[in-house]
Amino acid sequence: DNGQADAINKGFRFATGEIVSWINSDDLYLPGAICKALDVFRSQNSISILYGKAHYIDESSKIIGDYKTKPFDKKRLPYDCFICQPTVFMRREVLNRVGLLNSKLQCSLDYEFWMRISRVYDFHFLNEYLACSRM
Repeated sequence: DNGQADAINKGFRFATGEIVSWINSDDLYLPGAICKALDVFRSQNSISILYGKAHYIDESSKIIGDYKTKPFDKKRLPYDCFICQPTVFMRREVLNRVGLLNSKLQCSLDYEFWMRISRVYDFHFLNEYLACSRM
């Protein structure tokens, strides 16, 4: 492939579900994370994208801290990436409307994606731990 964004975009194109997400090889979903996200989408049709809280983990998967997630604030997002990528789940409609990841980017590709999405959608903050991001 042509890098991380290209590989993720290929996955999005092959995926057939209504709800999509991605997780990098060094990150982890916490038990029940997918079910928690799906429960929100099932119970609240107006929500198109959500994220939750996350732990930082070390090379042996030991929790070493918390990602500084915060409730969604469109005005704050350009100054502070408070959305932890492996905790994000979205309806396919988000990709259809906003497009895929920018395959020209090698870093911050998720942050740029959140910025584009936030022009069209408000993110729903699920105040629960969904994933671990490896430091």
